[in-house]
Amino acid sequence: MRLIFLMVSLVCFAAQAEDVLDTNLGELGNQWVSQTFRQYKAKAKGCLPSGGSERRILLQGFGPFQGVSRNLSGAVVASLSGLSDLPQTAHGGWATTRKLVVEGETIEFCFVYVDVVWDLAGAILLTEIERFNPQVVMMSGIGNATAIVEAGAQNSATSLSGFDAEGNPLRDTNTPWCKDKPCGLSAHTFVLDPDAKGVTPKVPHSWDNQKVADALLDSVRRFAPDITIETPKEARGGNDYLCNNVSYVVQSAINGAEIHLAGGRISFPAKASKQVAGFFHYPYDSNPSEAWVKSWAAALLHALRSLH
Repeated sequence: MRLIFLMVSLVCFAAQAEDVLDTNLGELGNQWVSQTFRQYKAKAKGCLPSGGSERRILLQGFGPFQGVSRNLSGAVVASLSGLSDLPQTAHGGWATTRKLVVEGETIEFCFVYVDVVWDLAGAILLTEIERFNPQVVMMSGIGNATAIVEAGAQNSATSLSGFDAEGNPLRDTNTPWCKDKPCGLSAHTFVLDPDAKGVTPKVPHSWDNQKVADALLDSVRRFAPDITIETPKEARGGNDYLCNNVSYVVQSAINGAEIHLAGGRISFPAKASKQVAGFFHYPYDSNPSEAWVKSWAAALLHALRSLH
């Protein structure tokens, strides 16, 4: 009986070891992401602070992906930045600054819109955080039927590929690899090398997610009275796609970890900060209306105003 138990344990351990192996996107993917990132840094205007005394807040949203023609998170970013439509992303992302008066306080915002691309989205976000040096960082995407104010992120990535600016799958160009080939459909790999300095299996977000949820509910229930907003106590196991990718990378960097992306072709040195950061999942919507976007934008400003 003890021998059978030992054999089962070894089989389970071996299966887990196969699922968690490597940290890269393959040679083609690593090269494409690093090249695209260099082009972004060279050509993007980005978020440069004005030098004023206003509080600085960075808000990020995503572009389209399969089945989602207009990502609510990216549409809110575009609306708040003053655009009449979604921004065009030639090199994986777009960013701009804008000052807004929120409930009597003038706040300088950095609005970041990124394509749904492994490692590139995280690298762009870290670059804009370095440029803008915000006190608060709110990342966002869409998730399930309910809204979720996340409590943390995990060093785990699913094997689904990223998507280009039009929402087309990038397949082999942007798929996490396990060992010497793309991961299988049920396999997982790491977001960051677990042996890198400061990298941990899970990271708690530096914001108070319950406080954010309470502030959101004040506004959201005015246009969605039946909505619920979940507040997990820690990183969720099912959150392992691009939303978790960027939130784990950003929070790990804030905590002081070394960041190595795209097989080590993109690196950020360890630099801890006291920035307040976290991730918000909007409820799923494949093509939100303009009125819905504006309502969520107003609610988000109210919640961000409460963060210090």
